[in-house]
Amino acid sequence: MCEIKRSLIVRVLPFLLAFSLGLGAAIYLGSYGKDLLIRSVRQKKVLVDTQVVSVPDADFPNLLLKLHIKGAATKVRATVGADGRVTSVTPEHTLYINADNSRPSGSSLATNMILKTELENILSRQVEGTVFAVGMPEAEQGGFEVVVSGNFLTPGESSSSNGCGQIVLTFDAGGRILWQGNTERNRNSRCGPF
Repeated sequence: MCEIKRSLIVRVLPFLLAFSLGLGAAIYLGSYGKDLLIRSVRQKKVLVDTQVVSVPDADFPNLLLKLHIKGAATKVRATVGADGRVTSVTPEHTLYINADNSRPSGSSLATNMILKTELENILSRQVEGTVFAVGMPEAEQGGFEVVVSGNFLTPGESSSSNGCGQIVLTFDAGGRILWQGNTERNRNSRCGPF
């Protein structure tokens, strides 16, 4: 009987010793081992800034040229989804730029309203067609808002116009300029007098 007990102890003792050492090491390493394993398996997230990928061009509004206004500025607010598509566009306000910062003189209220609508439509269509690459924080929030200012400068008001009008857009996301540039369709061609 003693022989059986001794044989059993000799066989079980190494197993118990190895199990105790393994359990002690696991308790000692604890969360450090878990964090090490997670770090080695997981890849870090690549942080990408939200940016404007492309903006459609637009034709300069003819009515703005006919009213002899130096320029006009209009603003829209757009909501961009997590996929980078514009989900809604809301006009903010329109400002006409003359020497005295007034509305066009000698034009009717109806003409002013048509011009305001035309400017807002041009800018809204451009913003709706804009492609965004959405960054990680904005994607996790489900999207973001952007304010787009459109400055319509008549041919004589821009030093680089070469006889062409300019439509300068600025995309602002919470005080950060995402993109700014001239989107007038004929800017790369020789524009003659309108």
